Amino acid sequence: MDPNLIQAGLDSLPESTVEKILNPTAEVLGDSAGGLVRTIFYPLLHLNIFTKKKLEDYEQKIANNVKDIPEKYRDPSMLPIFLETLEKSKYKVGDDEIRSMFENILTKSLDSRYNSSISPRYANVVSQLSPKDASYLQLMNKERTTFNTILNAKLSSLPVAKLIDLNNNSSDMTKPFLLVSDHIPRNLWLTIDNLEGLGIAKLDFNSYLHYNLATELYEEFKDFSGHPEFISSSDLKIATLKGVLKFTSFGQNLLDIIE
Repeated sequence: MDPNLIQAGLDSLPESTVEKILNPTAEVLGDSAGGLVRTIFYPLLHLNIFTKKKLEDYEQKIANNVKDIPEKYRDPSMLPIFLETLEKSKYKVGDDEIRSMFENILTKSLDSRYNSSISPRYANVVSQLSPKDASYLQLMNKERTTFNTILNAKLSSLPVAKLIDLNNNSSDMTKPFLLVSDHIPRNLWLTIDNLEGLGIAKLDFNSYLHYNLATELYEEFKDFSGHPEFISSSDLKIATLKGVLKFTSFGQNLLDIIE
């Protein structure tokens, strides 16, 4: 970032806040974190890529989150990762879901209970999410939590399915759908390529999940109202191909950090 812009950001802050930024301790780390948000983002307000209100909310949320970390777990040594993450978030503050992900990465990067697993890759990946990607990722995280609670286990996969035509060499009749606990399948085709490309998750139709709720969702999928034209055709022999969306080790860690 342009040093002149950083100086402009520092000039917008009270002298006491600047001192906390330049000489952070665990005790004042929350104020330091909030001040760094202002330092990096304030000079960009004139570009109109986010509003002053969004900036103030972002600054306050991060400052408060860091202050909520018990002092013995606040880790100023990770400020370089914090700064790199902050830099990556500059153009995403206007999107609420992506901003929330960055808030969690930023906070946990300064928390010694979590930050041993955090690297610049987390910020790099989140910065490449589209708003739709982010919505799906948040939904997947919610579903993962729901299934984990029901099964009292930590899952690394979620159920997916697609329809195939057995009369035509098992050719695909639909794109893959994510099967979720509200029983309304979500079409993955707009986002799965990006999630796979970023190393978060991968589709696998060579295996499927066997627990009761997954079995129920697989069974329901054939009659899903999103594709009734296939069900009514006498020329098609429709079957459900069951599969899983498998989270990579990186993807599981990312979901843990952003939730």
